[in-house]
Amino acid sequence: MDEMMYHNVMRHLQIWFPERRYHSHLIVGPGLPMRLQILTFDYVIVRGRKYWAYNRSVTPKNSQVLVEIADGEVRAGELMDIVAVGDTQSIAPDILLGCVRWLVPIPLDEIVEDNNMCVL
Repeated sequence: MDEMMYHNVMRHLQIWFPERRYHSHLIVGPGLPMRLQILTFDYVIVRGRKYWAYNRSVTPKNSQVLVEIADGEVRAGELMDIVAVGDTQSIAPDILLGCVRWLVPIPLDEIVEDNNMCVL
């Protein structure tokens, strides 16, 4: 697992489970030291549709996702990695995560159509 993914996963665990006070096994301190174990997948099936991890997909459109962030707010992105996260000491249950590269939204009022071309 690369360093960026390790830190992102650890940070998410700290946000989701603040009462458990997770921290890296490399840091001494109160709370539960985690020795993260990560298993990656080529694809995941959600509601009958197969989504591929970006680096394992034949075509980029197979990794494009719409994710509901909060109360109907939806964002588009590319599913970069699909990982199951667990602790080698079995402190936490396995969690399935999708690492998403968010696409930047374009405000629709800034798009001007000219014949068959969109001008930004």
